Amino acid sequence: MYKPINHSPLKLLAWRLAYRHWTRRIARRAEPLDVLSLGRVVVISPHQDDETIACGALLATLAAAKKTPQVVFVTDGANSHQGHPTFNPSALVALRRSEALTALAALGLSGAQMHELGAPDGEMQAFAAGRGTYFSAKLASLLDGLEPDTVLIPFCQEGTLDHEAVNALCLEALALTVRKPAVLQFVVWAKWSDRGRKLLLNVPEKLYYLPLGEHAAVKNKALDAHASQVHPSPPWNFSVLEERFVELARVDAELFVAFAPATSTSA
Repeated sequence: MYKPINHSPLKLLAWRLAYRHWTRRIARRAEPLDVLSLGRVVVISPHQDDETIACGALLATLAAAKKTPQVVFVTDGANSHQGHPTFNPSALVALRRSEALTALAALGLSGAQMHELGAPDGEMQAFAAGRGTYFSAKLASLLDGLEPDTVLIPFCQEGTLDHEAVNALCLEALALTVRKPAVLQFVVWAKWSDRGRKLLLNVPEKLYYLPLGEHAAVKNKALDAHASQVHPSPPWNFSVLEERFVELARVDAELFVAFAPATSTSA
């Protein structure tokens, strides 16, 4: 059963101060992201809400410029409320699909720009081990049809199993595509843990940031559209996403990590 994490006010204050100190350091290290230079964009989102948390301002920027970014949802969203007395998995799939459509509309995207792959929520590591080859081929075929210039995928060291498994599957799919787009990694969870923040400060790849700017209001509207994740679901009096994380997602710049493919060396 899902259980909330309760932190003392003093611990929350210390966490927020540490986070703010980190944001100042990361801002000195990262470069501004030129969104319109990315060309045709596809965002591959593990869950219905990651696209808004990590790329909401990016998607809104593209939509405002009359571009047509595409969003691919990997999982079905069925397992976000384990133990909830009224939300069953099939109801959650329908609800989170509806929430995703509403969120994308708030960012300026249409339903035609949303794609679903229906993989099992919360089980991507086992799914990749059993059906990864099939799934990568399916994703590669979709990407070949969309013909992106840039594909955004979850950061490879997010610290969550679903996100890291999706990163690996994305790279396998991209190795199969006819077109070879640029790859950029978006950050959701890594910046909210001490381990992740230290890691991000020291990655050898380039970092890019995107302030919310004029798109802060639509990003917040999109976040609120994911109501099952960011607001309490009665009788639960807590949200699936911790309030402190949602609070920061509403104001913080979006963070991206360049992808540097491994190079082989011969003796």
